[in-house]
Amino acid sequence: VMDTSGDVQFDVKFSALVFKPKKGDVLDGVVTNVNQNSIVVSVGPQSVMISQSSMPNNLEYDTFINAYKSTDMDVMIQENKEIRFRIVGVNILANEITCA
Repeated sequence: VMDTSGDVQFDVKFSALVFKPKKGDVLDGVVTNVNQNSIVVSVGPQSVMISQSSMPNNLEYDTFINAYKSTDMDVMIQENKEIRFRIVGVNILANEITCA
């Protein structure tokens, strides 16, 4: 109890889950890594791996430029590009959430 006002002050400790993606969510992120098997996308505090098998069939990996590009050259996915994607699976461990 505060002497001058009569207000009550409580010390409170809590934990909060502020980011929990789930299957079907559509997210925007920045590509941080590209290789022939997958791309890694940063979404806030989370890193998401998108495997080549989950990408559209018209995207092919180009080793020369280290990027995925569409056959008609309309789409190119490379590091530092922003992309939008849908979550198809989530693994939740004790202190870690892994998306695909």
